[in-house]
Amino acid sequence: MSGGDDDWKRGVRPLGDRPAPPEPAAPPPRPRGAPPDFEREADGAGRRRDVSRKLVAGLRRGEWEVERELDLHGLEARAARGRVVAELALARERGLRCLRVIHGRGLHSESEPVLRQNLPDWLAEAPAADAVLAWCPDPQARGGATLVLLRRPR
Repeated sequence: MSGGDDDWKRGVRPLGDRPAPPEPAAPPPRPRGAPPDFEREADGAGRRRDVSRKLVAGLRRGEWEVERELDLHGLEARAARGRVVAELALARERGLRCLRVIHGRGLHSESEPVLRQNLPDWLAEAPAADAVLAWCPDPQARGGATLVLLRRPR
């Protein structure tokens, strides 16, 4: 190499007067009252698509103080879903941001761990979805609890 400032230009041809590529179309706004879209991860975590992955990483690392716990042990799926929805509404009304939902690992379930498997669906569906920003398995609970991060109250 000769080390000249223009060495990088060898073999480069100008593109000419080509028009710039069109800007990608912005996604249509979410209709008012429509449930938000959630992105789910293989480890059981989830987040609204408009929430950064860094926020979920912080939740996984324990950067958010757990302000309330909800224990679902012994409840059937229908009753547990009702408790989750009610608790999220109450927590948001009180301005709480982070909850721990204790669902257990399903060791005493007749078939599969129903509560742990259904919780992400309950968090991503109306009416709970409007309150939820993200969730992830609680690293302290070895699979028996989920941390849920809520939106700020309006």
